[in-house]
Amino acid sequence: MIKGVKILSIVKLDALENNLFHHHICIIAYNFSIKEHIQLKNVAKLNKIGDIIFIDSAYTSNTLKAILDNQIESGDKSKFPTKALIFCGVPKKQLNSFLEGIKKVRIKGHLTATLTETSVNWTLEHLLSNLAEEKKAFGAAHHSLLD
Repeated sequence: MIKGVKILSIVKLDALENNLFHHHICIIAYNFSIKEHIQLKNVAKLNKIGDIIFIDSAYTSNTLKAILDNQIESGDKSKFPTKALIFCGVPKKQLNSFLEGIKKVRIKGHLTATLTETSVNWTLEHLLSNLAEEKKAFGAAHHSLLD
């Protein structure tokens, strides 16, 4: 274990495939440009993923469930400059194909998550914070293995 690193739970995508934690099958896309919105929509359409919910930094205080239920309220702008994709009930094969597709159109530098029974009740800000922490922890672990 790396000193000072909190290990977060990781769920295999296979385990999530048949467990919908919300009735809405879609992708929540956070902090992407208008050009990237179009590219994401096109890749989603090619992979038969119906909906993408685009969210900006004014809505990070909402829970993921509220976002999925279209019950969002505007709040203070978040301090998370990163981009993120949150997959909600998207089958593994479509998810993997979508991720390959966005690589081809050169969309990169984003965090990726799959909605879980726990995270559906988190605020978007809380999820983004956890994803950033995971990325930092995995980066530190990777560098320590190389040393």
